Amino acid sequence: MTGQERLGEFVDRVEECWTRLGMEPAVRRRLVVDLETDLVEAHAAGAAADELVRTNVVTFAVELAEANGVLLRGSRQERPTLQGVVETAILGGLAGAIASWFAILTGPIGTVLYDHLETVGAAIALVLTGAVVLASMGAAVRWRFRYVRGSTRLAVTTAALALGGGAVGLTLAVVYAHRTDFSDDIGTIFIETTLVAAFCGLAIVAGQKALGSRARSRP
Repeated sequence: MTGQERLGEFVDRVEECWTRLGMEPAVRRRLVVDLETDLVEAHAAGAAADELVRTNVVTFAVELAEANGVLLRGSRQERPTLQGVVETAILGGLAGAIASWFAILTGPIGTVLYDHLETVGAAIALVLTGAVVLASMGAAVRWRFRYVRGSTRLAVTTAALALGGGAVGLTLAVVYAHRTDFSDDIGTIFIETTLVAAFCGLAIVAGQKALGSRARSRP
């Protein structure tokens, strides 16, 4: 693909974002022409096409529109706060846990696991659920703050912190479950779930604060 083709493809993707976010056709055409002109001139001046288009398309489209005073539907760039990140991660994790357990209990994978429940079935179910929960946490954070630069890094960091906190919470939950003789009482299950969720949240808060302090201390 030539440099001109790369630039054209990039402009098409930006225009698609503007269309999806409700930009008026007349305004969109004007900004597309301006963007094409700027990219062609920069490329002609010696800038590499790869460098010109090496950016997040959605973020670029939103920032360019806002720089031109154009308000897009749903383009408000919500800045991530500790409370927002924790709430989003926990809700995403709960949704992932419910979905994964429903799939295990009702799908064919559940039959296979139950056949080996006394050996490895329970461990496999736990690992699968944990993986889905962490992925759901990261995906929820990434989606909520998708217009913010660095949202992917924030999502990955959040999931990694939740993994550490969840491991501690899960250990305590298993100890509690052992003391209750692994009761399936709804109250017991609620306490175990709360332990895991609480330690996930604490780990995210502590980790994000530590990372924020480190970033501010850099010269």
